[in-house]
Amino acid sequence: MTAHQIIAFLTVLGLSSFAIIRFKLFKATGLSVTWRLGLWGLKILASIAVLLLYTHFYPKETADLYKYFQDGKTIATKSPDFATYIRTISGVDMDNPQVTKLTNSTNHWNRKYLDGVWNDNRSIIRINAVLYPISGGSILTHSIVFAFLAYLGLSLLLLGMQRFISGEKWLAIAVFLIPNLFLWSSGLLKEAILMLNTGILFFAASALYEKFSIKHLLLLLLSFVLFFMTKIYVLICIFPALLYLLFAKQFKRKIAYFFSIHIVVILIMIFAGLTSEKLDFAHIIDRKQQDFVNMVEISEEVGSKVEVPNVEPNIFSVISKAPVGIYHSILRPHPTEWNSPVKLLAGLENYALLFLLLLAVFKSGKIETKHWHFLGFSIAFVLIFYAIIGLSTPVLGALVRYKIPALPFIGACIVLLLKSNNRLRE
Repeated sequence: MTAHQIIAFLTVLGLSSFAIIRFKLFKATGLSVTWRLGLWGLKILASIAVLLLYTHFYPKETADLYKYFQDGKTIATKSPDFATYIRTISGVDMDNPQVTKLTNSTNHWNRKYLDGVWNDNRSIIRINAVLYPISGGSILTHSIVFAFLAYLGLSLLLLGMQRFISGEKWLAIAVFLIPNLFLWSSGLLKEAILMLNTGILFFAASALYEKFSIKHLLLLLLSFVLFFMTKIYVLICIFPALLYLLFAKQFKRKIAYFFSIHIVVILIMIFAGLTSEKLDFAHIIDRKQQDFVNMVEISEEVGSKVEVPNVEPNIFSVISKAPVGIYHSILRPHPTEWNSPVKLLAGLENYALLFLLLLAVFKSGKIETKHWHFLGFSIAFVLIFYAIIGLSTPVLGALVRYKIPALPFIGACIVLLLKSNNRLRE
């Protein structure tokens, strides 16, 4: 490492640790400094582990982590002038010939298999392009920055959940330390940004659940913008749950309200799809599935392919095939597919979470109204999200990573149900 890279790494490490110790947001979690720094230390180790995994286990040419980093490097080092660099990272005046020439010199800015879905690669490439001059080209520093962004998102998620579930330590374990969530949100990957977005959204939504404020409404809208720039389908999946939570206090009949919200959302989706193909949820899922299938067909390095049912571009096709997607997300990879450490970890985690969830349901005690509201949100989000990624992801390795936004909600539900019967104590 050069002197620039060493200084950048130590500066990022020092500033992030200082923030975790001193900033009010992190203190508000109720966790001690020892716990906060301990979780951050584990996050750093996981970030290094992901970097080593992608360096020595996956071919660098096809590894997402290196794709985004190298293209960010290209934009940062080959921009003909500062104005072109600013245009590229800001997205302003992207038709400029210099910008077009620059982006054409990258390898993954334009995806050959893309057909109608937002190219979220570009958002991650842009972040790497911004970080590159600061880091001096240290991929380790980039990884630590992404790990911190995920840590911030998970802290916001923890704060939001604490409005519904008492206690700090067990809930922190459920939010931070589910193995695949812990690992894949720590690397230089989209999942780190996705967990930041999810944390911002749920923190704002939980605050609005308690009391309306312009500040938290603006924060919620910010999370929408961030989802549009990265994973818009996650926002679509979480939207019915969000509507349910925001207005849950206004309705006494919880079950009737829960199903009514989803019927209304389906009708809205049908109407939106009739007005514009870009707003058609079923079309987006159909395109996402086709994009992934196209990527698998042109790639020589993709393994662990699985058959997924063909989704037609209408909402009824998505609904009818949703149980298959949920099944894939909950139980794949099967024990016969545990042919690598990553799949073994994912498979064991699936069965452990399913066992703990069933145990928590049978051992649960009295559930208060606000607990029902959180459970309703989690059930709506997890099932819809699992259905969509299970239908649109024909690669097991990708499925393991893609489903991590749902994991902290599953973990929190387990903690809530066990606490309801005093099965867990701080």
